[in-house]
Amino acid sequence: MKFKNWRKRPSARRSVRPFGMESLEQRLLLADDPDDQFAEATSIGFISTTAIAFDMSISPDTDVDMFWLSVNAGQTVDFDIDTAINGAGGLGSALRLFDTQGQQLAFNNDAAAPGENTVGYDAYLRYTFGSSGLFYVAVSNANNTQYNPITGNGDVAGGGNATGTYRLIAQALPVDTNDTLIEAPQLGVLSTTPKTVTGTIFPDIDVNLYNVTILAGQVVDFDIDTPLNGPGGLGSFLRLFDSQGQQLAFNNDAAA
Repeated sequence: MKFKNWRKRPSARRSVRPFGMESLEQRLLLADDPDDQFAEATSIGFISTTAIAFDMSISPDTDVDMFWLSVNAGQTVDFDIDTAINGAGGLGSALRLFDTQGQQLAFNNDAAAPGENTVGYDAYLRYTFGSSGLFYVAVSNANNTQYNPITGNGDVAGGGNATGTYRLIAQALPVDTNDTLIEAPQLGVLSTTPKTVTGTIFPDIDVNLYNVTILAGQVVDFDIDTPLNGPGGLGSFLRLFDSQGQQLAFNNDAAA
């Protein structure tokens, strides 16, 4: 058998080209907001008369902090935002309260909480819950108040006082045990011998109701005395009712 002569093929030339690496543009990637919707809400838990505080921050300007809480029917709860600078240069906060369906129940931008004498940029909200269950409260800056609490979408960027640190304080007010006719302590029949009762108005929505028995034709004085009858003391208010709850008389300030 004869073999053909094979010529060795010349090796293929390899082209060599120089190359370099171009630097990439620096880009700032904004992280997703981890707590801006119901499914990501931070737990406040059951609200009681013991204050619960959270130290947080709004940053960047589209940040929303969502919290969930559990309440009993009839509870009145204060939600108070405090910042280091309650004015220009600080966070202009906003509070929104929702039910589990995402329905907004209440909103506040700027208000003074009990004991605060100045309305600045801090938000404050008081709400009485008609039913027990789970609810949500959210903190954002006052320019970003149209977001969807279920999806976290709809944030609005920009605006003044849009970032900063804050403290959220949540606290239920004590249940008032003597603010209705049927709960009123009995003082008995009034006579020319004075009856003195020492009481306290606290918290600010407290009402103290008393049951008195009066004879026809009697003229009766009701007098409030406080240790500090002026700025810094209690500014008292008196209302007189019949047994049907009809107001008969009232007084704000008067000298006995």
